[in-house]
Amino acid sequence: MLVMALAAGLSTKQAAEQAKMGETTARRRLADPEFRRQVDEAKAATIQQVADRLSAASLKAVSTLLALLSARSEAVRLSAARAVIELAVKARETADLEARIAALEAARDGQEGHARWAV
Repeated sequence: MLVMALAAGLSTKQAAEQAKMGETTARRRLADPEFRRQVDEAKAATIQQVADRLSAASLKAVSTLLALLSARSEAVRLSAARAVIELAVKARETADLEARIAALEAARDGQEGHARWAV
């Protein structure tokens, strides 16, 4: 219970209270590298769940934004058009950066493979 409370972002004191233990005990547990690893893993899992849910919701958000391009209000259409263009540029930049990073990592991995066999 302490792990999940800490992973959720509660302070050590709040997490200890929620886990029904003393703050000193909670701090002692946090000093243990294995316990700290468990908290870090729980945080990472929570962040991944949030990212997955946001990603799923983004499809609906895009549909809403595209529908707003046909709104009656000129101001709404203009805002939607700006948002679509800005988000499209950011998405393209992100995709390009991901591809470039993947290419650099592949090149690095290929060089490391050759370096291991070079004598």
